[in-house]
Amino acid sequence: MSFRSQSHEVKGPKDFEIAFARMTEERPDALFVLDDTLTIQYRKEIADFAIQKRLPSVFAAKDRVEAGGLMSYGPRYLEMMRRAASQVDKILKGAHPADLPMEQSTTFELAIKPQNREGGRAHDAANAARPRRRGDRMSSRREFIALLGGVAAWPLAARAQSPAVRRIGVLMGRSANDPEGQKQATALQRGLEEFGWSPGRNLEIDYRCPAGNAGLAQASAKELVELRPDILVANSTPSLIAARGATSTIPIVFVAIADPVAVPSRRGLCRSHPQGRETRGPTGPAADQIPAGDQSQNR
Repeated sequence: MSFRSQSHEVKGPKDFEIAFARMTEERPDALFVLDDTLTIQYRKEIADFAIQKRLPSVFAAKDRVEAGGLMSYGPRYLEMMRRAASQVDKILKGAHPADLPMEQSTTFELAIKPQNREGGRAHDAANAARPRRRGDRMSSRREFIALLGGVAAWPLAARAQSPAVRRIGVLMGRSANDPEGQKQATALQRGLEEFGWSPGRNLEIDYRCPAGNAGLAQASAKELVELRPDILVANSTPSLIAARGATSTIPIVFVAIADPVAVPSRRGLCRSHPQGRETRGPTGPAADQIPAGDQSQNR
């Protein structure tokens, strides 16, 4: 058995029309969609195209199935945001970013679109969003491992040791009105509350939602830096690139970055500790690390 893959690069909204036209000519047997801020933003259009051409479509997160895709398999993004809260908590309580380990997701989620009574694929998002059966989800420790998150190990900026109210800036990879983006922001906040950080009491959270727009991400990152936060949180590659371009002193907790090694100025992810110990960056062997999110490994 053999197969041939055909790739179609999209760098902007206009590229989807070109990619769809080429796939119509090539008539592939299935569609696999790589995850980034652009394909997330246009997930409904991609799913609609797949339905129209009767293409089985595979995505990386279940909200793509709710948008009309056939199935998805990938890390649980809400859990990753809650885990990011633990990194934020450690830094706010005095941990040096260079001493915090990288974390990898070991919990994955499989979502399959329900069928209608005739046995065909359901085309409505309401049907796709109904509660999943137990068999629709699974966990795995396969080679398909997505980076959960880490901390860009820049030195902490000089500031008061224990201010009454701490501040974090969050640079989201989705638009402000995106339902999944709102869930991710809520997951981060709830995770922080579990560690005793409560907005309005001892924490201020400033959100910016550039939704993958590189220019807007840069402007948003600059705005957040001007607010002088203790920590920045970035949950997309454009957000991380923008945050790193805006500061070299504020620690950055990043989440769900597909390839942080490819991020410009990557040397900031693996800098020497002020006391001489070197910090492992995302290029370090995953086998040498125990993912904090996998409780079965904490023995």
